[in-house]
Amino acid sequence: MRLIAVREGNKITKMPIVQTLIRSMFRNAAQGDAKSQRQLLDMVAQKENARITFTREVLEDAVRYKEETGAIFARHERDGLPPPQIYPHPDHLICG
Repeated sequence: MRLIAVREGNKITKMPIVQTLIRSMFRNAAQGDAKSQRQLLDMVAQKENARITFTREVLEDAVRYKEETGAIFARHERDGLPPPQIYPHPDHLICG
């Protein structure tokens, strides 16, 4: 994440090397460079797949949490006990 100086018109700014590489790829892709276009599409697809995987895992965890805590609430109600103090309350989660 080392910063380097980059000239933009008359202005010089510092930015991470990775950011400058990605900007170059976008510029080359916009100018019709097929290799840069493929690399960018691959990068976007990888990030999208990672986002989908993460979202799926969060949703599965939330559903599991609702099931487990729901069972605790049901057990307390069945046994005549006051509701447990669980935070967040399973009813406050929106799954789906």
